[in-house]
Amino acid sequence: MKNVIKKVIPLALLVTAIIQWYGIGERTYHAWRMWYKFKDYGGGGGIDMSYEMVAETYVLSATLILISLIIRKHIRTSSFSSYVNTIAASMLIIGILCLTCLILSPIATLIER
Repeated sequence: MKNVIKKVIPLALLVTAIIQWYGIGERTYHAWRMWYKFKDYGGGGGIDMSYEMVAETYVLSATLILISLIIRKHIRTSSFSSYVNTIAASMLIIGILCLTCLILSPIATLIER
């Protein structure tokens, strides 16, 4: 049973990281598209992002990175699960960095909903 869990958790982390990349990529694409579409109308264009959703994304990603680090201690370093786990953790970290860059850019505005 432990072997199955050690193989399933890294795959679940990888799927979650792919979903995170899709969401952040979609928001980035939409922000750039709105900026390009409305840049000549004085408003500059861009998107609104809610504080709650951004905070949830950070907390969930940090939790999953922590789980990945915990799992890493219990998996052999030469196994396929270790490789998938490393890729998933790297993708989550890069996703958080991309979200941070989007938030800090002038094309995204944080609002309370």
